[in-house]
Amino acid sequence: YNTTGKPRPIWDTEVSWPSGGEWVSEETQADYLVRTYIVSIASGVEKIYWYEMGGHSYPPDAPYRGWESGYAVLHHLKNPIGSLTPKPSFVSLAVMTRQLTGAEFVSRDKTEEWIRSYAFEKDGEPIRVMWSMQSGTVAVRVKAPVTVVDIMGEPVTLTPADGVVYLTLSGSPLYLKGRIGGISPTRAVEVTGRAEAAMGDKLPVTLTVDMPGPFSGVFEVEGTTWEFSAEKGGKVTKTIVVDGSDVGGERKATYRLASGGKVIGMGSLNTTIQPRLTLSAGLEDPEHLAVWIRNSSATAECRLTTLNWRIGGREGGQKLSETLKPSGTRKLSIPFGAPQPYRIFPVSVVVTCPDRSKLEFKDDLSYSPCARRNVRIDGVLDEWQGPAIVLSKVGKVRAQGEGRPDVDGRVMIGWDNQFFYLAAEITDDIHHQTYPEEEEWRGDGLQFGLAWESSGYEFGAALTKQGVKISTFVAPMGFLANEFAKRAKTAVKRKGKTLVYELAIAWDSIPPIGPKNGEFLFSFLVNDNDGRGREGWVEWASGIGGDKKLGFYQACRFVGR
Repeated sequence: YNTTGKPRPIWDTEVSWPSGGEWVSEETQADYLVRTYIVSIASGVEKIYWYEMGGHSYPPDAPYRGWESGYAVLHHLKNPIGSLTPKPSFVSLAVMTRQLTGAEFVSRDKTEEWIRSYAFEKDGEPIRVMWSMQSGTVAVRVKAPVTVVDIMGEPVTLTPADGVVYLTLSGSPLYLKGRIGGISPTRAVEVTGRAEAAMGDKLPVTLTVDMPGPFSGVFEVEGTTWEFSAEKGGKVTKTIVVDGSDVGGERKATYRLASGGKVIGMGSLNTTIQPRLTLSAGLEDPEHLAVWIRNSSATAECRLTTLNWRIGGREGGQKLSETLKPSGTRKLSIPFGAPQPYRIFPVSVVVTCPDRSKLEFKDDLSYSPCARRNVRIDGVLDEWQGPAIVLSKVGKVRAQGEGRPDVDGRVMIGWDNQFFYLAAEITDDIHHQTYPEEEEWRGDGLQFGLAWESSGYEFGAALTKQGVKISTFVAPMGFLANEFAKRAKTAVKRKGKTLVYELAIAWDSIPPIGPKNGEFLFSFLVNDNDGRGREGWVEWASGIGGDKKLGFYQACRFVGR
């Protein structure tokens, strides 16, 4: 906090978006790097340090540290492509530096919310950085030709037709050089494609032109062209099909629109390339494992032959002998008997196809109910009936240094239409919590995470000398931690060696998590410090104390809806 009354510079000393694995693709990392710098500069951040240039020797699949090389803009030292070869983010950083060195930020343009346009000035000339939160075409009003440069540094000159040039925006930034009169969404020119496709599928790119008067032009997508003419105006549509990709990741299809021999529009469409068949599984109720097999191809059928499964120490299998239609999904239900609530066990499922190719699913799953409850936040747990997460039975001890945590207890979760509830009864021989704000995790207390899809939160609750402290460790951009702490209802009581925590968190303060989704992701741990430093923690699920990964959280189902 700045208490001097004088302006203080803001530095962002470590920021990154890792690529690879369960993170983002290398192409998306390149987009996010530019967007991070632009938004930070526009927000008044004086210095931004990207983590990192590169140099690690850990391959992506190395135990524990493999993910470290994903943050870099250079490939790791042992990458088969080549040691320290540039990733797309290295190029996007170089292009951004070339385009904006010496430029001063002016303002963010007033546009539709899904459009991002940031105005700079360089050597007396305007330059904009533009992208969008959803794919769409905009009309940019100009009086003279402008130059558009993509994040790989390729320039294109656009010449206005009736005072307008057209850009199909995506999550990948573009640099626009030249004076403009405004930016607005348009239906006059629209270019659309598929957001997702299967490996090997062709990709359709569709142009729709809807003009009130005569119009003619040439639509070109990666070397394939279509000449068209609408002598009386009106709507014309054409789809050009281009090759997709045989590998997963991002596939970017670029187009140009010309009229009168000059380019008047351009843009790209990003498609996420997925495996043709995908396999997922989860526990929908205490007695059945649900398995989903999805055909991602929009054109090809896929045959299935067998399914084999292993759940904890049990296993089984069955013949399938069926065909999945294009874009089809098959759901199977495997009975295996009621597991102990909250016990996490390994699950593997293997599906085979006639060509002997296999789909494999492996994960640690649990049946973890979150019951509807009528709770009064008072630090008394009389109303908390039913199954609990008992640390001594389903928790894992994680020691740190020479210490070993000796805490035990039970944790319970619940819900109603307004709140998520958490209660914990923890036994600990010594309570030690003397740490400053945002470092409470170093002393005794709770940490817990809630998530839905890619949106995650991590909070802490600790009994300090000043009372109960609620901390926010991870939250989406724009989250107001102080307001959240004020709204959260808490009660923490200590009696002897027992600490009782009771919390209520409003659903509308942690969007998009809520009962409407049917389930949410959850993880928690209990920290232990007996006065000699953090000795470790006892956790249920994971993804908090070690690697912070939502993929380690467990799915909890709302019961009693």
